[in-house]
Order: sequence, then C-alpha cells, then structure tokens
Amino acid sequence: DQIRDLRTRQDIYSDRGVSQDELIRPSTWQDIYLRRGKAEVPYFNGEIIRLGEERGMKTPINRKLHDIVMEMAAKKEPPGKYTVEELQKML
Repeated sequence: DQIRDLRTRQDIYSDRGVSQDELIRPSTWQDIYLRRGKAEVPYFNGEIIRLGEERGMKTPINRKLHDIVMEMAAKKEPPGKYTVEELQKML
C-alpha cells in the first residue's frame, strides 16, 4: 500500500501546481534514477538486516528489498521497473 501511495503521490502535487521536476524524491530513488551504479540501501535496509541478525531475528522482506534495489543499481536500471503487484509476489 505504501509503494502504491508513493507512486500516486505525484497526483497530490500536480493538483497543487507542482511539476514533476519540482517533486522531492527519496535519495534511494535518486540513486536509481540517476543510474549511479550504487544506492544507499545498505544504510537503511542493510542496517535493519544487521540488527535482526544480531538479535536472531529474520528480516526477509528487508533483505529481498535490499537485494532488488542493489541489483537495479548495479545494472543501472530505472525506477519503476517493477509494479506493486510484482514486488508483492517477489516478497
């Protein structure tokens, strides 16, 4: 639901006269969009994974999202590669 909300967020701003160029995008999105070949996901999902491991807790969703984004970054693929439904199936 959160991913879907983020995808439709542009409609919220367009109603207020904000163009696509003026939208503030999360830094991870910018990493992928600008095709930097890396992303700061290890600092977010990676930290959750690390903390889970320290406490003996599994974090499969964070691990999968980490892996998906890092693969997209390495391959310099654009954001929006996967639909919400595709991500849900992967998770």
